[in-house]
Parts: sequence; C-alpha cells; structure tokens
Amino acid sequence: MQNGEHMTEKNMKKIYIVMIAIILTWIVSFGMVLFEQSKNNAVIDNVDVSKVEDVTITYNNGKSLVGVLPFFVDSAPSFTLDIHFDDYVNLDGKAFNIRTYYSDFQCIADGKVIYEHKKDDNFPVISGAYSVHLIDIPKDLKDNTISIKYKPLTNAKKQYIPVIYFGTRKDIILYFFFTEVITISIIIFLIAISIIGGILSFASLLNKKYYNEIMYTSLLSLFIALYFSTKLWVVEYLLSNHYYFLYFLENTMIFVVPIVMLQVLKGKLAPLFDKIADITIIVGLVNIIVQYTLVLLKVSDFKLMSYATNFVVLLSLVTVIVGFYVTDSNKYPRKLILLVSTLPLVINVVVEGVIYSFFGSLLNVSLMLIGAIIFIGTQSYTAVSSYISLIHVQVENESYMKLALTDQMTDLPNRTSYSEELSEIEKNMKSLWIISMDLNNLKQVNDFYGHETGDKLIKEFSEALKKAIKDDWYSKAFRIGGDEFIVFIYKEQQYNPLVVIDKIKEYIQTVKSLGRITINFSYGLQYHEGKGLRSIDESIIEADAKMYKHKEKTKVSNIRRVTRYTN
Repeated sequence: MQNGEHMTEKNMKKIYIVMIAIILTWIVSFGMVLFEQSKNNAVIDNVDVSKVEDVTITYNNGKSLVGVLPFFVDSAPSFTLDIHFDDYVNLDGKAFNIRTYYSDFQCIADGKVIYEHKKDDNFPVISGAYSVHLIDIPKDLKDNTISIKYKPLTNAKKQYIPVIYFGTRKDIILYFFFTEVITISIIIFLIAISIIGGILSFASLLNKKYYNEIMYTSLLSLFIALYFSTKLWVVEYLLSNHYYFLYFLENTMIFVVPIVMLQVLKGKLAPLFDKIADITIIVGLVNIIVQYTLVLLKVSDFKLMSYATNFVVLLSLVTVIVGFYVTDSNKYPRKLILLVSTLPLVINVVVEGVIYSFFGSLLNVSLMLIGAIIFIGTQSYTAVSSYISLIHVQVENESYMKLALTDQMTDLPNRTSYSEELSEIEKNMKSLWIISMDLNNLKQVNDFYGHETGDKLIKEFSEALKKAIKDDWYSKAFRIGGDEFIVFIYKEQQYNPLVVIDKIKEYIQTVKSLGRITINFSYGLQYHEGKGLRSIDESIIEADAKMYKHKEKTKVSNIRRVTRYTN
C-alpha cells in the first residue's frame, strides 16, 4: 500500500510541475508577443506605408457618412467608398490594398474602371468569399479621389470595411509580413509539431491507444496551423487568384478542428465525456456533410450557414466544459493538466469568436496560436511520455521473457522455448530436419576435472553450435537438458543436415581452452514431414533413437587419460 501511495504522490508531483510549466509558458509567451510586437512596430515604422484614414460612404439614396477605417457600414444592394488622397503629395508608383468580404467591387478613377473583382460563377460559392487585392494608382491622376463601388453578395445587415494601406507594392507586402511575422513563426512551429507527431504516430502504430492519441494531436496541430494560415494577409494576397481555395480551406478547418480536439481529449476524462463527445462528433460530421452538399449544389454558402458552424463550435466547447465538470480529479489526475492547458484556448476561442462575429477580424491571432501551442504541446508531451513509459515496460517484459526462455549458462533457448517451438510446429504443420545431439562422457569430465570444467565444455560446445547456424535463418538450436541439445532446420528433405554437423566439428577443432579434454558428441538425424502421419514428438523420438545408436558405435572418452594425471 505504501508503494502505491508513493507512486501516486510521485505522479502528482509530476502533474503539478507540468501545470506550473504551462502557466509560466503562457505568461512568458504573452510577454514575448507584446515585446515582439513592439519590436516589429519599430521595424514597421521604417516601412513607407500609410493607413488611409478618412473615407466617405455614399448609398444609392444619396445618404453619405464620413468615417475612419476599419468599421461596419449598413449593408445595401450597393454603395460607394471614396478614398481621398489629397493629403499625399506623390502618388507615382504607389498602390493601395482592398480586402473584400463577400462582395463584388469596381475601382473607379477619373471616371474609368481601373480594377474590378467579380465572383467566378464557375465556383460553387454564392457569397464570393473574401480576398486581398493590391491596386496600382494610375499615373497622372487628375482627381485624387478613387471610388470603390461595392455590391454585397449576401443579405448581411452589416458590411465590414477593413483598413486600407497605401504605399508601394513592395512596402505593403513587407508591411503585411512584419505585422504577421510572429503568427507566421508560430504557424511554422505548429506544422513542425504535426510532422514530428506524424512520425511518432507511425512509430506507435502497433499500439492503437497511443497511435490515436499522438495522431490526433499532430492532426490538430496541422489543422490549427492551416486555419490561421488562411487569416494571413500576406497569404491571401499571394493566393488572391485562388481565394476560393482559401475559403474552402478555412471553413473545412473550422469544421474539423473541434472534432479532432474532442478526439484528443477522449479517454482522458470520465467515460461520460466520451459518450457526449461521440454525440458531438456525429453532429459535427453531419454538419460537414450537409454544408458541403448544399455548397456544391449551389443551394447555400458557408457564410450563409455560419450559424450552424457556430452552433457546432459552441457545442464542442460546452462538451469540453461538461467533460471537466463530470471528471473526478482523484480518479483522473491528468484532469488538472488538461484543465490548465485547455482553459486558455477555450477562453481565447470564445472571446475571439465574439469579437470576430461583431467586428469581422481577430483581436490577436498570436495569442490564440500560443494557446493552441500550449494545449497541443501538453497533449504531445503526455502522449509521448506515456508511450515511452509503455516502451520501457515492454522492453522490461521482453527482457524477463527472454530470461524465462533462455538457458542462462549457454544463452541458447531453453526447454520452455523448445516446448513452445514444438507447439508452433504442430499447429502450423511445419516440415523440418531434426538433429538430436548429446555430449559424450560429460559425467567423466565432471568427476575427474570438476563441474566447472564440465560447464566450460558445455559452453564451448554451445558456442560451436551457435557458430554453425548463425548465418542460417532457417535453423534454431536448443539446450533441453544437461548435455542434451536439439537443432531444428526448416528446410526441404533434399537438404543435407550433415553440413551443420561438419561445421560444429570444424569449430570444435579450434577450441583450446579445455586443455587435455576434447569435445565429442553423438547425433541422430530425422526428417519430419509437417503434413505426414507422424507427429513431431514421434519424429523427435526417432531422432533420439538414432542418436543413441550413434553413441553406442562411436562412444569415446573425452578425456585423454581416464585416471588423474599427476607429476
């Protein structure tokens, strides 16, 4: 009982250490994000990019308003956004960006359309998705106002207009990169975790529990990385011609991340959680099938069905919270680690989800990603450490098994191993050659030279036997008694087993450690037909009979002098 209590106390210490490490990681990471952002802001200040501050929104009914981006405007069948460049002296070689949300648009300068974005009807997306565009300002612009005519493609009551940046194409792209460099670094790190996890999951393929745990953790890491990749402005710009791909990727990741997260947590909390999680996963899968079917048939759109997606995400979060509530910490000590590592991620998802619903953008992607890293890192650590512990136990068990099946003096398989081999032969009806062997005059060696010398003789013969079959994958040798050995050769009847006998004799000739004593043995050969009428036991009896017959004919003393040699 004391040992059990000691192990429990030891495990609890590990749990508390991991919990403290998670909390410290979260605090340090939060500080690093703020510090890096301040450094990046200093670098960004050297990039010649300006934010377009004042814009005018004009509706078809003549109503207009002046605002500072970003903001939401009342949606309408169409409206115009006027960008005023009066305060900018040099517009040559400059460009500005537009990030469109679920709408078509035209850019008009001096009464001419200089850029146009329209939904591609060949793709099954009704809302038109979203994308980032860089638009060059025409040379010799007469009117320093550029108008953007929006045509929303959804029935949303509000239309989100994000920040517009002004500068050279190069500087705008650099600006995108430097503002998102922390997020990019974390995404790369998550992808690296997923690759390592994938390798480890295949390494643990034979153990379903740890294979699933490591595999789902690595998949979660990959899916989160892919989801946040679709939120990068620099990625949206580089893939602006493939914005439908990003749109499908983003929504697919939103669908699968909650499902995979529940799979990661299954088996770590109370059984009731597993049952609730299974129901939630089924709801999530049904949601995926229904939404993809409606989108591909052009009946609806991911954006228009976002309420269903939000419901599944919320249901997943509630499932996790209920799982922690119904789980007893005393029965499931890992609950504390899971709680500390999951809580920041859940809080982030809830807060950012609310902000995204109202403002159309995330408050701090880097902090969300750090929360994901802490969760994934913790799950990876617990899964891998548990798997390593399992491997250690398996190695120990294999060592004990080897001890149980190995003759300690000769390191040959022992009689227990021999009995198991016989069962396999009988079960699989294997055909093989049997060589029954017996050392001659071992008793005399023990009597005249002592048991230590007799043991040495047995070891030398065993070494000769092992050398004789070491390059033959089809042969197995066993020590089944004091001076009794047997060899099984799994080959056809045409094979000549005397090859093994000759090799043994050849190796015996080189033995010099026994001094006056020579190694002599008798043997009997018998072929066993696996599908024949004779059993393996009967074939071994026949081989033994031939060995004893050979012993009677060739029995010689292993001792050159029968009496003790004295000076």
